[in-house]
Amino acid sequence: DYPHAAIVTTVRGAGCTLSTHIRYHLSLGFSKMYIYFDDPNEANIISGDPEFENDARVVCVRHNEALKSDWRKQILWAKLSSWAETEVHARQELNAEHAINLCLADE
Repeated sequence: DYPHAAIVTTVRGAGCTLSTHIRYHLSLGFSKMYIYFDDPNEANIISGDPEFENDARVVCVRHNEALKSDWRKQILWAKLSSWAETEVHARQELNAEHAINLCLADE
């Protein structure tokens, strides 16, 4: 077996460039992409893309109450909770930890 690599990204306003972004990173050899949509309405972009809509390598996560609930259970929450709603870097760190937990659950 060979090592697997995943990438996690937090996006807002990605629009039509998102498919190119996904295609590029998958072509580099990443096994999985975890895309966190800072705007919960944006996750619909993937739903309409036949290339990635049913691709198990692309995991889309909306910024919604379910994600926030998961964040509260994470180690970084104690450090970042004060900034989670106002600072993108805090959400990026929380999303990265969340993606790691999803990866570990897949093993």
